[in-house]
Amino acid sequence: MKKKFKVNFEFTKVGTIEVEAESKQDAISIVENMEIGHEIDGEYLPDSFDAIIDEYDDNSYTHDTLPFNLLKQINKGQHEGEVSNEDVLKYIETYPKHSFGYHEHVDCVEIETWTHGGVNMFIVLSDDEGDYFSQLVKYVHEFDVDEEIELHRQGHRYRQDFTFKESVADFEEYKDILADLLMFILLKSVRKEVITWLEVNRDNGFFDDEPEGKKESYKNITDQEVEFYFFDWMWSERD
Repeated sequence: MKKKFKVNFEFTKVGTIEVEAESKQDAISIVENMEIGHEIDGEYLPDSFDAIIDEYDDNSYTHDTLPFNLLKQINKGQHEGEVSNEDVLKYIETYPKHSFGYHEHVDCVEIETWTHGGVNMFIVLSDDEGDYFSQLVKYVHEFDVDEEIELHRQGHRYRQDFTFKESVADFEEYKDILADLLMFILLKSVRKEVITWLEVNRDNGFFDDEPEGKKESYKNITDQEVEFYFFDWMWSERD
């Protein structure tokens, strides 16, 4: 027989929640096993308050944490167009953590930005070498800090402005910015697809035993949830 138990927690809210469970330990287990971004059935008590989450500082991706083996499969086979060229250009301009722009030419698009140290950087995406997202994945994956430093230190002004140590730090940071940009573009591009997939599977009863099955709407899911559903759940159904 289930009873109501009060459990202290720290999640999207901090404080106390009252949940139904067969024992106190079960109640604690229910709260401790909440998925990121999901709420559970229960009542927040008056002492609870919203947790403060720094979205931009805590959730950035780095070059070392990107799943390049999966990113290289985007837009391949029957999934062609999953991240369109239009998506890439749209989300490059709306990326909130760093300034990017682009220039359209007859046969390519040139992305322009600056490192935090002030080095002007360009990435050329050709119309003849496949979709823009795949080209961007390749560029980021193969970005070589040592090569960039060697190239730029050929200039006298650059050698005056940057020590070698400063160059390494500047380009390592730039490489991580590019990695985070890649995931931003991907997760914004597939968001609608993920929401549709969640709605269909909820309506088909696939989520009857999951927190997802109790949601009336998925429109407010976070980018981290989009990543989780896309790679951990939807990816298993890909051909």
